[in-house]
Amino acid sequence: MKKKNIILISHGSTQKSWKKTFIKILKLIKDRNSNNKISIYFIESNIKNIINKINAKNINIIVPIFLGFGYHIKYDIKNIINYLKKKYNNLKIILNNNIIFNKKIIFSIAINIINLF
Repeated sequence: MKKKNIILISHGSTQKSWKKTFIKILKLIKDRNSNNKISIYFIESNIKNIINKINAKNINIIVPIFLGFGYHIKYDIKNIINYLKKKYNNLKIILNNNIIFNKKIIFSIAINIINLF
């Protein structure tokens, strides 16, 4: 089976604590996907730098992970994806994965909040 080169793209922040959650997600995915190369980029990085890294590293799958459907998904990521689809034929982009719309995720968040009190 051909090894896949996958990147996750997430909203970034200058706060290191923000990135910790996504680094944990990345580690969990890597632990269960040892056959593939998986990395993460944060959108606060320069978009052109991300695109250059995708090109340089022969990335073939992109999975944006955002907790909601806001400006970054509607405009930034959509523009990046449209550009990349035109430029790279072999690139698979999985966009319809906003985790906040996943019923199991919503339920888990709600249960965790309920368990606080």
